[in-house]
Amino acid sequence: MRLLVVTGMLVTLLFSEQLRVDQGNFSGQLVGFEGGKVLFETGFSQMLRVDPATVIELEGSRQMHLRTQNDLIYTGVPTLGREGVSIGGEQIAYGDIYRMQPLEKLKKLRQEGYVDLGFHEVRGNTRSTSSSVDAGTTLRQDIHRHTLRASLSKQKSEGETIEDRQSYRYQYDRFVGVRWYLYGTLAYSSDEAIELRSRQEAGLGAGHQFIDSDTTAVSLSLGANRVWERYYSVSTQSDTAALLAMSFAHRVLEGRIALFHENETLFFPDRDDDYRLVARTGMRVGMAEGLTASVQHRDEIRRHVPAGTKDHDRALTVALGYRW
Repeated sequence: MRLLVVTGMLVTLLFSEQLRVDQGNFSGQLVGFEGGKVLFETGFSQMLRVDPATVIELEGSRQMHLRTQNDLIYTGVPTLGREGVSIGGEQIAYGDIYRMQPLEKLKKLRQEGYVDLGFHEVRGNTRSTSSSVDAGTTLRQDIHRHTLRASLSKQKSEGETIEDRQSYRYQYDRFVGVRWYLYGTLAYSSDEAIELRSRQEAGLGAGHQFIDSDTTAVSLSLGANRVWERYYSVSTQSDTAALLAMSFAHRVLEGRIALFHENETLFFPDRDDDYRLVARTGMRVGMAEGLTASVQHRDEIRRHVPAGTKDHDRALTVALGYRW
């Protein structure tokens, strides 16, 4: 009994904010505002998503960073009421808020990433092996975002290499508004199957982050890349290409399952309207302590390819990995 009393006192001291809503009162701490809901964590780590129309009163106790739909920024200790949020000497209606979050969270470096490993071996009338590594990480701090990606795939049949593909990409995004960002990217790739010795890319462009929440991310970008390609049978080509890229990610079942799709298309107007489309679609399932199982389908389509190679390349990969 005494332990319960002491625990209750500690909870009250640590989580001193009082949220008054139409349904009753809650003790805890204001986490922020996102997706049209007030986020409030109770003293027992229960996260409430509260309809702002039901909020009567809440006086915050820590500094918050509030960004409106019109890209106006306010900081201060907020007070919530029927009419909206009072912060930094201004009254902001709930419908005008894009996101509100703790100021220390905004300044903190956020990182997430994954590593997937796949291996397949066949023994019998023929012997073949295939292996793949797919890894990526994203770092975000305030208006700066860095993305690193690496992918390697190798396949052998009867001791002869029939596929050896690798690609590396770095992209820097600088947000210039709530959802708009400018980006710069560098990339390198090679693919023995299509006799590509090396492909180097450098690009600039702009993108729009339609959704960026804890569960969903959707973005679309448009830019221009300078591309240098060197095939075994063709001399080095250097061209400028227009790039259109789309990215989608969504987590369900409390983040245990992650669905994703990415595609990018390069258009080469100086190459008889040549183009190259690369798409990845898959699902990653969390098992325990960051361990994951994933399935991914990769498509690459090219309009013009060297003689003797196909214009469409598909790959299905099942892998085990780690996500953080």
